[in-house]
Amino acid sequence: MLIISKEQEEALYQGFFETWMIEHLNEFFPQQCAKLKKRGVREEIRYGIKKAAAYGIDEGPELCRFIDLMMLFGCEFDTNPKYPWAAEILNDKEIHDSVSRMKLLRTEAEKYF
Repeated sequence: MLIISKEQEEALYQGFFETWMIEHLNEFFPQQCAKLKKRGVREEIRYGIKKAAAYGIDEGPELCRFIDLMMLFGCEFDTNPKYPWAAEILNDKEIHDSVSRMKLLRTEAEKYF
């Protein structure tokens, strides 16, 4: 019987998620990915995972949406004074779940465009 530790399970998930995100980003953000090249895309994903985790966003669809916003607005969109709505939503202590937080971010991003 094969026993997988929690750490191994997390590493497998991260590897799967990164591979899936590379495909996703290349499909939806081909110009940005071309500039970053494959290694840069993977680094951007890893950076996004760390940044999102600081805001309590650490799972699938919400994490993907956070990284999508990084591709649209830049990797520092969360602290960029050009997008004050992002910092307000991400730092709002009244929002307790990542789904609600990302819905609000998406709404504000759509308003911006």
